[in-house]
Amino acid sequence: MKRGETAVYEFCTQLHRKKTVTYAAYRRAVALVGEQGVMDLIGASGYYTLVSMTLNVARVPLPAGEKIPLK
Repeated sequence: MKRGETAVYEFCTQLHRKKTVTYAAYRRAVALVGEQGVMDLIGASGYYTLVSMTLNVARVPLPAGEKIPLK
């Protein structure tokens, strides 16, 4: 991954796994995308989680012909 991709991945992964981020991860994200960009990352991560949980609870199947990713 490129430096920017790594910073975003690390920030979002920490946020999902630990429900918080380290100060170092926060600083790298702010340096890359600014404070508004960090807020957008948090919002996008939260929205993705909401949609994923909804689809999982409703047991929405994959579209016809699609394979299960990450298996």
